Amino acid sequence: MQSQNSNFFYVLDLDEESRIRNVFWADARCRAAYDYFSDVVTFDTTYLTNSYDMSFAPFVGVNHHGQSILLGCGLLSSEDSETFKWLFKSWLTCMLGCAPKAIITDQCRAMTIAIEEIFLDSHHRLCLWHIMKKLPAKLGGHAQYKLIKKQLKNIVYNSLTIDECDENWMKMIEDFNLENNDWLKSLYEQRNRWIPVYVKDKFWADTAEFISIVQALKGGLHPQREVEALLGTVWRWPALVSCGGDALQRKRGRLDDCGPKSKARWSASARKSEERKGGGAGISTARGDGRGGGSGSGEKWLSEEEGKNWSTVA
Repeated sequence: MQSQNSNFFYVLDLDEESRIRNVFWADARCRAAYDYFSDVVTFDTTYLTNSYDMSFAPFVGVNHHGQSILLGCGLLSSEDSETFKWLFKSWLTCMLGCAPKAIITDQCRAMTIAIEEIFLDSHHRLCLWHIMKKLPAKLGGHAQYKLIKKQLKNIVYNSLTIDECDENWMKMIEDFNLENNDWLKSLYEQRNRWIPVYVKDKFWADTAEFISIVQALKGGLHPQREVEALLGTVWRWPALVSCGGDALQRKRGRLDDCGPKSKARWSASARKSEERKGGGAGISTARGDGRGGGSGSGEKWLSEEEGKNWSTVA
């Protein structure tokens, strides 16, 4: 890729036997986008683990249209603090030492340790969506689960002041005898990193679009697929964004549901792909002339079979 565009950046982390342990890469489009949209970055490793037991770890930002944009990707063999430190240092080097103003992650302690060491001046927030998604698993066994869920949501989403939030939280703990719940204890200790009333003084963008992209990626990336196929899907990211969040959140949404303009763009891209492939199978490299969603580093086109597999995003 670097032979086609010198702005393509990648780093390989090798073990003692020169085997690949971790990978990071970002194309010219990612680096150019970050120059403008470095305010808020979301980092997540919960998409999937591929057939090589490597977690896919994308950096995602938000542009001026409220759309998710890809800012770099990693493949990680483990999720300890040292691995995240390596990845964040690599990404920081790629972005010429410019750390994000704010970063959103899940509750992974290893990530927090790495962020505190590498992104010294960045505001760190825990993803509210990930936390609320855990309610059934963490509290579902409680006899009064529905009432607890209702009250917790009211505290999280409707508290107007910090004092009101703390007072209602303590009342909930007392009313439902949750003093010994370790998960709620840890959430309360970190409340200044995830409850909206605590973080509202910082800019966090609108991450609702990001959640829809998560679902699309989970539908398009499969553990059984080879690395080349995974990369091909990642380079189709602009097609995901052009479809818009609403279409991607449909229960059985497909690319055909994205509207006539997006469908036409996709069809045109598919025709170009077939012309470049000459009817062959596999992934071929298209010229990075900026047309049809291409990037300066060259665009990856999916084979017809891969396109069928990728089209279902739910």
